Amino acid sequence: MLGTLVLQGLTLKPLLGWMRLKHDGLIEAEIAVARAAALEATMAALAGEDEPAAGRLRLDYAAKLNESQAGRYPHGSGMTQLELRIIRHARRAIDALRDGGRIGDDAHRQVEQELDWLELSTRAQSGGLSRQRYPSWGRT
Repeated sequence: MLGTLVLQGLTLKPLLGWMRLKHDGLIEAEIAVARAAALEATMAALAGEDEPAAGRLRLDYAAKLNESQAGRYPHGSGMTQLELRIIRHARRAIDALRDGGRIGDDAHRQVEQELDWLELSTRAQSGGLSRQRYPSWGRT
């Protein structure tokens, strides 16, 4: 039984190469449909909101919808990359406050954790593992 599995495993890739199966793009097309529907639903939900935060979110999600409609990954915007760069400056600032004795370790750890969460969230928006799994997301 083990020999059969090994034999199949070793011959599957060459067999698929020999058959010259082409990528049909079905998954990417379905992802584009799902993204557009999710972003349009978000925009519709924000339409009735009149607080300042809703206005900022409308601008952000409108830009993401435009990116998605253009066939690009909507969460890897220039703003996301800028956020990742400025988080480093925030980290240096709190390190300087702690090193200078203006804040203690507990306060430093709390704000550092908040920056960690912000960075993780921002990195996830810029593609994370999903972009590695579907590399065509980043293509223009």
